[in-house]
Amino acid sequence: MTHKETIKRWLKLGGVGVEIGAFERPVPLIKPFYVDRFSEYAGKKCLADYWGDACHIPFKSNSLDYVVTSHVLEHVANPVAAMLEWHRVLKHRGFIYMVVPDHRYTFDHKRNLTTVEHMWKDYSEGVNQRDSTHVMDYLDNVDWHKFHFGLPEEEMEAERKTMRDQYLFDIEAKKEFNLHFHVFQESNLTALIESIAEKKQLSWQIKEIQSRFPEHCPNGTLFVIQVRKKFSEGLASVFNSFKNRLNRHNVLSPDAQPLSEMDEMLKIHP
Repeated sequence: MTHKETIKRWLKLGGVGVEIGAFERPVPLIKPFYVDRFSEYAGKKCLADYWGDACHIPFKSNSLDYVVTSHVLEHVANPVAAMLEWHRVLKHRGFIYMVVPDHRYTFDHKRNLTTVEHMWKDYSEGVNQRDSTHVMDYLDNVDWHKFHFGLPEEEMEAERKTMRDQYLFDIEAKKEFNLHFHVFQESNLTALIESIAEKKQLSWQIKEIQSRFPEHCPNGTLFVIQVRKKFSEGLASVFNSFKNRLNRHNVLSPDAQPLSEMDEMLKIHP
């Protein structure tokens, strides 16, 4: 199964949506706004129009037809907060379309699945990207041969030590982390989705789950979730749909910052 097949099945190709963290591999067919926290990653330029964190994206409530992410949720320290944010910006009958790596097929395969209870604790404590809780688990338990695929064996330990020292420095400096905070497979992600819907009294329906997705890189699981909004939010969705047809940039919140401008601000105010 491919993105092209599932995108055609669920997403309105002419709709207005967002892809978060596309990096250099955007999901095909759609023409969304692109949002990222970084202008560059691993020395490569990120595809992004506006600055945005998965937990804080620059769009009005009830304004988007879809939220797309691929290999992003595991990098989010507070996944409950992120998914509630995606719900906020979606219109009635909008879709969350996300691919999350299945740890069994990645360098995380030795790590334990993150429990739903742990992720709710992160939410209740307002955990952010500076949280160091998972750093040692990440450093001690990832499969370094898969993480540094192609690196000669004799260089592996030195590279691991360099990375470990950098993370320990970042803990002391209280810097933000870009790592796999949480570890998923279909079972705990399904439980998390159902738990959020129940606790927050949201009408979410899982429309499709595809394991070993996509076929050209079968290490993820696709989840397609349709959200339904309350009556007042549904009316706002209809109104926003009309305005979006006149000007798709209507979906942006007043404080939306082009990523290039945000980079300049961060240089001045680190």
